[in-house]
Amino acid sequence: MKMINGFKVKVGTLCISSVLRDISNYMLGVNYGEEMYYGLGCGLFFAYTVSKDMVGLGGFCDLILDNLKDSLTLTKVETVVPDDKVFDRIRFSIDAGLPVLVSGLHFHTQEELQQDTQVKEELDLPMNYHYTIIAGYDDETKELFMADNRNSGNVSYEKFLKLRDKRNILTQFLYPASLEHLDTRIYGAIRKLTDYWYRMPENPKAFADLYTTDYLHLSSVYNTMEGLENFRKQFLHGPEMESVENFTKSMFFIKMLSYRGTGGDMTRGLYSRFLKEGSKITNDEKMLEVSKLYAESAKNWRKFFKLFDQDAAMLYEKINNPLENKIYYDAVEQMYQLEYNAITALNELAYRR
Repeated sequence: MKMINGFKVKVGTLCISSVLRDISNYMLGVNYGEEMYYGLGCGLFFAYTVSKDMVGLGGFCDLILDNLKDSLTLTKVETVVPDDKVFDRIRFSIDAGLPVLVSGLHFHTQEELQQDTQVKEELDLPMNYHYTIIAGYDDETKELFMADNRNSGNVSYEKFLKLRDKRNILTQFLYPASLEHLDTRIYGAIRKLTDYWYRMPENPKAFADLYTTDYLHLSSVYNTMEGLENFRKQFLHGPEMESVENFTKSMFFIKMLSYRGTGGDMTRGLYSRFLKEGSKITNDEKMLEVSKLYAESAKNWRKFFKLFDQDAAMLYEKINNPLENKIYYDAVEQMYQLEYNAITALNELAYRR
């Protein structure tokens, strides 16, 4: 197996931020945690998604790759490479000392693949946007050394082709020689993040919905502050409550995507750790205070998901019962208040300087 000399992989919370950590630490010769790249990628997000028969929650931004590129002054190179040429292209990159980022389900267990199929069939949502690194190859066995946020090991070329994203994209980055002025980059990423929350670029709304829902098949996606306000006003009052079938479908969405897909806490724990690490680099006590607000939000998101992790039919009856539903409405209000307080404090941190 020909490996990139000195390249190391570690476990992590999210596929995208953990693989970006491994690639960036290697290319820049630094040793920052996953939370740093999640924060510099402006990953913290909130989306309230609605369709005619279900609702869902989203916890992190799909623009992390582009945001990190901007924050670290990288050049992102995306190449569409067909099956008959991709091994040669990977070999060239590894020989040049450049890891390759791909999207696919190469380390998903059989149970997870079955769940992914269920999500595709029941919700009509794609589940192959999972990021992995390629850092080695073997010409004789035609195997690749790959890693995601939980696993690493040799993958047969046949399996790689079968489970890679059908867009056939290889993603790579060109890096500057060193990482300088990290304190300024941290503040810049925080400002960009709060811009998303308060000034999300989605005008005209009709085209924004087309852009964000063309492959999700949802009626609308309400992002960041608008999403948070709609979550407060509409969750448990919308299409998910029109029938037990709609409710079951919505709870399945939330369990599979909002919980499994965000590390169990809507990625608030990652962002809290980013702010904590950033406070050490910037010597900013206010940043440390805001990190504690997101740590509290992370803890309560876990409680929130646990509260709703029940048999869907029984839970539906409880929420429709005036004698039993107060705990669920209170949980929604509590999450709203924690999220609102945290993003308000983050915005004050971003624009006081």
